[in-house]
Amino acid sequence: MKKTIFPVLYLFFSVAAALLLSGCSRHYTQNEAEKWFRENIVDAPVVISEEYTEEEGEDGYVNHVWTARLKDLPQVEFELISDAGYNLWATYSMDTTYHYEMGKYYLQEYRRENRESVSLLISSRRGNYLSLGTSYKDREELEQILGQMETFSEYLSHQEYPCEIYYSVRFSELQTLINGEYPETISSTLTVPELRDSALKDFAEYAVVYQLCTDQFSEEELTAAADNMESYHPVVTRPDGISVSYDDLLMLYYDDAISFGCLYEILVRENFSDTSGSPESFKFTGADGKIYEFSYDFSEQCTPEEIQGFGLNPVKSFYYLCDGEKISLNSCCGVTSEELQQMTGLTFQALWKTEPDN
Repeated sequence: MKKTIFPVLYLFFSVAAALLLSGCSRHYTQNEAEKWFRENIVDAPVVISEEYTEEEGEDGYVNHVWTARLKDLPQVEFELISDAGYNLWATYSMDTTYHYEMGKYYLQEYRRENRESVSLLISSRRGNYLSLGTSYKDREELEQILGQMETFSEYLSHQEYPCEIYYSVRFSELQTLINGEYPETISSTLTVPELRDSALKDFAEYAVVYQLCTDQFSEEELTAAADNMESYHPVVTRPDGISVSYDDLLMLYYDDAISFGCLYEILVRENFSDTSGSPESFKFTGADGKIYEFSYDFSEQCTPEEIQGFGLNPVKSFYYLCDGEKISLNSCCGVTSEELQQMTGLTFQALWKTEPDN
C-alpha cells in the first residue's frame, strides 16, 4: 500500500508547489497585471486604476478587473482581468479587452477618414476581440468584401499600437437554407489571406455538394474541393451489383444523404430515362414508371417536431412529387439511399464506408 500512496502524494504536492511558484494559485496583483500586459500584448506605458472591481464571470467565479489606458492614447479605455477558474483547485490567468476596444477605436477612425469604405462590413464582439464581417451571395461579392478587409487590415498594420481582430464571412444562400445558412460556409480567421483561402475552399465545397454555383469556380477549384473531402464521394451500386465511385461529387457531410443536385448528376450519368431540368429543379421517370419531380422550391416551414427530429434546427423541410403527390423527405435537404432505391433501384454510400477496416 505504501508503494502506491507515497508516489501519488509526492506527485500531488509537486504539482501544487509548481502552481504556487508560478503565481497561478491566487489573483494577479496590479503590478503583475501590468507586467503581463507589457510582455504579452503591447510593450508601452499603461495607466491602470489603483483599485480593481470584483465581477462574476460566466463560469460563476469572481474576477478582479482593472480599468486601463495606454499613456499616449488615453481616449481608449480597456480592462485588465485576473480571471479566476477551477481545475481540481483554483487557477488564475490574465485576460484583457484591449483588442476589442482598440479594434472598435481603429474601425471608427477608419470609417471617419474613409466614409465610403467598409460599408458592407459589420462589427460584432467575439469574446474579447472585435469581429469584422458580413455575408455574401456570390463570389463577386465575396471578393469585394475581402478587398475591403484587406484595405482595413493594411490600415491597421500602420498603426502605432498593434491590435488583433477577427475577420469572418458567411455564405448567404437561399435554396438549401439549413439553420439560415449552409453548414461550414462560415469562415473566421485572424488574417485576411487565411480568410480568403478558407472562404473560397468552403464555398467551392458547397458548390460541389449541391451542384449549385459551379459556374463561379474553375474545374481545378472544383476538383480540389471534391478531393479535399474524398471520403464523402458517393459510391453508387446498380441493381446488377456493379458499383461506381463518382469522385467529382460529394454527399452531405452532416447527413447520410445526397443533395438534389448530386441526385440530378447521378441520374444523368446513369442514363435514367426522361431526366430533364437542372440541379435546381428536375424530373425523371423512375424504375417503377412513375414521374418524380425535385425542386428547391418544394419546401415548407418546419414544425417544432421536425426541427427536433432533424437535429440541425432547419428553418424549412423539403419534399418531392411522385406522380403529382407530395412526399416528405427523411433528410432535411437531401435524398437517402433507401429513398433513391425505391425510386430507381440504385443505392449509394460514402466512399469511407466501402473501405475495409484495417
